[in-house]
Formats: sequence, structure tokens, C-alpha cells
Amino acid sequence: IMSDEMLSLLIGSSLRVQDKEQLDEFLARPDAAEVVKTASFEEVFFAVKHVGLADSMELLPLISSKQVRGFIDLDCWRKDNFVRKPFMEWVAAFIQAGPEETVRALSGIDELVVALFLKDLIHVYEVDRDDPPEGTQLIFTSDNRFAVEPVEEGEPTTIGMLILDALFKYYPALGSRILTSVRYTSRAELEETAFQNKTRRLEAHGFVDYYEALSIYAGPEPHETHAVADKQPSVAAIPGEESPGNLPALF
Repeated sequence: IMSDEMLSLLIGSSLRVQDKEQLDEFLARPDAAEVVKTASFEEVFFAVKHVGLADSMELLPLISSKQVRGFIDLDCWRKDNFVRKPFMEWVAAFIQAGPEETVRALSGIDELVVALFLKDLIHVYEVDRDDPPEGTQLIFTSDNRFAVEPVEEGEPTTIGMLILDALFKYYPALGSRILTSVRYTSRAELEETAFQNKTRRLEAHGFVDYYEALSIYAGPEPHETHAVADKQPSVAAIPGEESPGNLPALF
């Protein structure tokens, strides 16, 4: 468990808030919006985690879509498996702030992650190509290109429907791309590609992949006589990130 002292060092001086009272004092500052805007997503993430998401609602309108992407990358994966509960908690918080705030947050998240979340909740039919079974209760998108059939009930599906409603009201192009991914991409491929994208984005900020971290402490293979030399991989484009070059790890 990370101590308060270590966490304070990580989140820096500009967002060093420990509780709701300190957050309220910070938000009352005239430069609060600028401080949040210029902070790294790690700083804002640790501040929200310290205070608690439920008590950080007034901070959400100041958070950028790119920072939201970092929150999802840090919080919604366990090893190489997507975990939807924290994803739902983040999205639900923005849903409470309204559909426009919801779309602003969703526009920053890797759209494959949104498609992965929806993949377990809905069947997607392309109206001009597919032939839905008779009697199927369908929800049509505003452009009538897609029809959606919920496959389970409960809070996840409710959040999924609110996501789609906000997207097709304020950002239909993104909604169409996400439903296309749900319709034509397998869950395994969505999860694998989204995980690779997430890993590359976090590595650009100095975070080490779980399996790569394990390999640091692993001894040499039986056939190896010495440690494998450090490599300098070529820098490829990272979805959702500017290319940082071959930078050393921050942590």
C-alpha cells in the first residue's frame, strides 16, 4: 500500500490535496482551472483517488479528455484483462455531470475500450446488411444505420445505453465508429488491441507493463550465460499519444 508521504511526492505540490476540505480550498483558488489543465494525468488521478471520486465531482469539469484517458488506462486493467467496474464508476461520474460532459470524457478514452465495454452488453445490427431475428426488441441509432439489442439487464447496460445516447446526440461519428468495432471485431481482438494501446501509452509516461516488470526480477534462462542487453526499440505511433521519442522511464 502506498503511504501518504510517497503519494504526496508523486502528486506534487500543485495538487497536494488530502481530503474534501482541501479540495474545496483548492477549487476556490483563481488559478485552479489552469493548475488542473497543466497537470499530468497522474497528478490529477492520484488527487482524485486520495479524495474519492464521489467527493471530487466539482473537479470533473476542469479535467481534460486526455487526462480521462489516462485515468482509464491506469485504473481499468488488471494485468492484461479489462475490468469494467472502475470504468463504469468513472463514466457514471461524468454521466451525472450531463451528456455533454459525458461525450467530452468519452472522446478522450480509447474508443476500443468503449467498444470492449459495450461488447458484453449489446448485439449490434447494421440495418442495411443484417437481418435481426423476428420479435427482437431493437433500439435504433439516430441515423438509422445501426440497431442495438441489449443482451443483459442491470447497471452496466443502463450506463451503456446512456453512453450511446450521449454519443449519437453530440458526437455521432464517434458513436458510429464504436458500434462498427462492436459489430465487426471479436471481444478477444478488442481486448488485446486495447491492452497493447494502453501499455504503449503508459510506457511513454514511464509506467512499466506488468509482465515486463516481472521479467526485470527474473533470472536468466537456463541456456543464457549473461543478462540480455538493453535494447533501444524504434518509436512507433501510439494511439492517443504524441510520440515521446526514446525517453528514459520516469519511475
